[in-house]
Amino acid sequence: MNLPAKKVVGRLLTHPQSGEGAVVIPESPPAEANPLFLRFALVLQGVEWPLLPAFVLDDWGHERRKLSQLTWIYENGDFFPRAEIFGYVKKPQEGWVETQTFVRDLELMGRWPVYAYTNKTDPPDSGIRVRYMGLENEKTAQTVKTKRPEKYAMPFTRASLRWFDVPPGIDGDAFWQSLSEMP
Repeated sequence: MNLPAKKVVGRLLTHPQSGEGAVVIPESPPAEANPLFLRFALVLQGVEWPLLPAFVLDDWGHERRKLSQLTWIYENGDFFPRAEIFGYVKKPQEGWVETQTFVRDLELMGRWPVYAYTNKTDPPDSGIRVRYMGLENEKTAQTVKTKRPEKYAMPFTRASLRWFDVPPGIDGDAFWQSLSEMP
């Protein structure tokens, strides 16, 4: 199944102990920068397992296969509880497995986990769970909390991410150290 993703230019920083990730977006992306692909997971009610949707099939048989399916689910999920979602769910003992579920099984108001991939076609299990977005800012000497910029609209508005302004060129060690020193 093809999983939709949001392409961003940035660097993926992985925490050495926890394995969680941060994406640092440069103020001025270099011309030959390698992109990252962010996939946004929905959350199953009760078990709270993440689900990466490949496509949605609504009550009338219309398929939605693009990243905009997330907006449709968020805005219309209460009206179409029988819409089917096909994708991958991450089960604790099994990892990512193919699944089919209904919109009624989702936590529609919850925040969406985000996973980063280096290639658009990478399998679900190769992703890094991203919890932080760092925005390089030449006016920033240290990492500081910030609000999500408006240009990062849906699906970022529903994502389970914390946003920071960071100094240009910050490396992983400095980023993780700055987070550990925050109140």
